[in-house]
Amino acid sequence: MGTDVLKPALGNGLRYEAVLRLSEALSACREPEELTKILSEQLGEFLDFLQFYIVVYKENSTEVEWAVLGPEKSLVSVYSDVPVEERPSWWAYATQEPFHIADWNADERVPARLKQSLAAKGIEIGPLVFVPLTTPHRRLGALGMSGAPGTVYSSDDISFLRLIGRVVAFAIDDNFNLRQAEAAQRELQRQNDRLQRSERELREVIEGIPGMAWTGAPDGSSTFVNRRWTEYTGLSLEQTIGSGWQIAVHADDLERHVEKWRASVATGEPFEDEVRFRRAAGGQYRWVLVRGVPLRDEHGDVLKWYGIATDIEDRKRAEQALTIQNNRLQLLLKLTNRITSNLELREVLRAISANIREVMDCDAVHISLPDAASGKFRVYALDFPEGKGFVKEELLITPVGAAKRALEKLEPAVRSTADRDEFPPDYYKLLVAEGVKSQCVIPLVTRGRAFGVLAIARTTDDSFLPEDVDFLSEASGEIAIAIANALAYREISELKEKLAQEKLYLEQEIRGDMDFEQIVGNSPALRQVLQLVETVASSDSTVLLLGETGTGKELIARAIHDRSRRKDRTLVKVNCAAIPTGLLESELFGHEKGAFTGAITQKIGRLELADHGTLFLDEVGDIPIEIQPKLLRGLQEREFERLGSTHTRKVNLRLIAATNRDLEKMVAGREFRSDLYYRLNVFPIRIPPLRERKQDIPLLVGYFVQNFAKQMQKKIDAIPAAVMKALTAWEWPGNVRELENFIERAVILTHRRSLEAPLAELRKVSIDEPRRAAANDEDVARIVKETINALHGKSSLGDERAKKQRDAIVRALTETKGRVGGADGAAARMHINRTTLLARMKKFGIDPKQYA
Repeated sequence: MGTDVLKPALGNGLRYEAVLRLSEALSACREPEELTKILSEQLGEFLDFLQFYIVVYKENSTEVEWAVLGPEKSLVSVYSDVPVEERPSWWAYATQEPFHIADWNADERVPARLKQSLAAKGIEIGPLVFVPLTTPHRRLGALGMSGAPGTVYSSDDISFLRLIGRVVAFAIDDNFNLRQAEAAQRELQRQNDRLQRSERELREVIEGIPGMAWTGAPDGSSTFVNRRWTEYTGLSLEQTIGSGWQIAVHADDLERHVEKWRASVATGEPFEDEVRFRRAAGGQYRWVLVRGVPLRDEHGDVLKWYGIATDIEDRKRAEQALTIQNNRLQLLLKLTNRITSNLELREVLRAISANIREVMDCDAVHISLPDAASGKFRVYALDFPEGKGFVKEELLITPVGAAKRALEKLEPAVRSTADRDEFPPDYYKLLVAEGVKSQCVIPLVTRGRAFGVLAIARTTDDSFLPEDVDFLSEASGEIAIAIANALAYREISELKEKLAQEKLYLEQEIRGDMDFEQIVGNSPALRQVLQLVETVASSDSTVLLLGETGTGKELIARAIHDRSRRKDRTLVKVNCAAIPTGLLESELFGHEKGAFTGAITQKIGRLELADHGTLFLDEVGDIPIEIQPKLLRGLQEREFERLGSTHTRKVNLRLIAATNRDLEKMVAGREFRSDLYYRLNVFPIRIPPLRERKQDIPLLVGYFVQNFAKQMQKKIDAIPAAVMKALTAWEWPGNVRELENFIERAVILTHRRSLEAPLAELRKVSIDEPRRAAANDEDVARIVKETINALHGKSSLGDERAKKQRDAIVRALTETKGRVGGADGAAARMHINRTTLLARMKKFGIDPKQYA
């Protein structure tokens, strides 16, 4: 240290004096480059140094905001290659402690590349000290001082430099604040100048707006109006500001308008309202649309209101005229709809009167029609909601004055109660009592003829305008058409009713006491059945329909239901032979969910469905014996339980049963319960087979031909006599069903307008039968004997039994289509052995091929 250069230590007093001088000098400093110069000038006698350095960093960043490195400009390029975190100034700034390097070249904290860069540029540094530049508010950077090689800085020197750093920090911070304040002042002045310029331009624009522009304070008071407002209302700016504008508002609109404006001011929502302002020119009130929008600051608070008011009087008048026109068009449309949708005269005219009163904004409307008996006009429809009851419907009015002229010229006329000669005396008193002031009378004319008079009255002093009268004249034509149509409809309805009565009388004369749809025939056997149907239908008694298959038992059941007291309820049909035995009980009585395997949902049975209606059990003889007791209880006690349920349900139904089997024989063979049979056999009706009512065959043939021809879109006009004779001669073991199917085949095969029936099918049977009879003399003798006995009424009990057996075999073969054996054969259906059935068929001469 003997060779080190030492600055003689001076007294602390002198140093403090130097700090004061330095502070004064720095307070006048305005540029960063002057700082190091002032430091050098003020501290030269206290510290031995080569150069002062000042580095200021951006807040919360490693980026240098500005730096003063003295005359050594080359230091900038040297330090640019060194990361900020490795620079001595950053160490002092980051640690907020002095950073002292006694020997630049020997200190290992100095990056090697920094030493090399300075040496390459010929810069020699001895000691180096950096102290932080910090104020109580923030960190700024670092103040550095370097000395020549051999210079030594004592701790007092470093403490003194640190004191200098505080003074420099305050000077820099003051300089920053001053600059920011000056910049803010300049920006504020610039913004104020721009705002004033914008306001001048805006006022010029506002003054040029054709609408009435205005501004308002946040509390809603008026602050400005343009020239257009003054010209329109005659109110100056001084008269308008605040709430002075309210004197221009119509008294009827003021309260509503002010309340709506205050609501917008309170909520800050845009304002819009239609209000009437008094116009200075002429003193008339005109409709004006007022709109206002708020101007808000960055916090959303309202600073000012801007708005404009636009005269919309012409638009309002156009809208009003358009509304009136639309209402009148709607009235014409309603009149047209009334005419086309309702032909009841009084109802139509009342509705028309109400529509006209609403659209024409009047108080009373009535329509009068000529009264042939009195020669006057009778009030047929009246709409007078606020009337006192003096003028009412059915009032007779004598057409005099304007009404008489209107009817003579077929043109509208207007009259006032101020001229009593225009009214008949009695009618005039009634109108005055009702408060009527004026009335418009329009004749209802169509095809040059007046059908009535439309009278429209007002209780106010408002007169009827020419356009009102013109429109009513146009509408009166529609009303006259409505009256003419209704009168024509009334006349047509009366004639139609008369014709209907005559037609009904003729039908009753032709059909007698019977009127059964889909039941064709007039043979004595069928008429007897239909008489029984008429007899039993009105009661709730059980009916048992007996007859061969295909005789129309279901049609008879339908006829009984349609003529019963239950005709408006359901006829529930159950074909007991078509439902498997395992499902029949569920089908009749229903079941609960889970009652048996597969019962995934609840099901309502047919008995329950037929409640208050009719239950038709077809093929009742095929009900299994194990289900019959439960069915008997349901029919007799009218109660049952669903499968899987213990809840007893009651029903109110009427039962009709049908079968083609001999239930008495089944009861004897223990195949059918006797108690159920007696319960069913209350009112038996035997339906004759077709062979017993051959005179109905021509009617049935004609009926089926027309039906099938219509379905197949064919034209069949004639049925050859030979065809009709052959069809009538055939026995038809399958009865009406077989005949229907045969006719359907015949219509399919017909290609001309005359029915082409496949009679070969019937002739083949007719040829085969004599051959079989000749081969069996015994059968021929038996048949002849039976025929003679039948003609003389001497049929024995044995013969009757044989006839029943033969009928049962024919019926079974017909149902099985000629099949004798098998599970579905005739033998199984008759519950006898196949060999027994074949023997009986041979005995009766029955060929199963006829029924295949």
